[in-house]
Amino acid sequence: MSPTDPKAIVEIFTNLVTHYALPGLALFAVLAYIATKIGNRAAKKDKDKK
Repeated sequence: MSPTDPKAIVEIFTNLVTHYALPGLALFAVLAYIATKIGNRAAKKDKDKK
């Protein structure tokens, strides 16, 4: 099994995804949700001004 072996790369990538991407994705989802809330609030303020 050389490091350039596709199966090895997929295995390493899958391990990285399960260990880091899932919590990262959850964090990203929360941040995106907050950003959307703030964005909506800002958009509403802009509409009120006009």
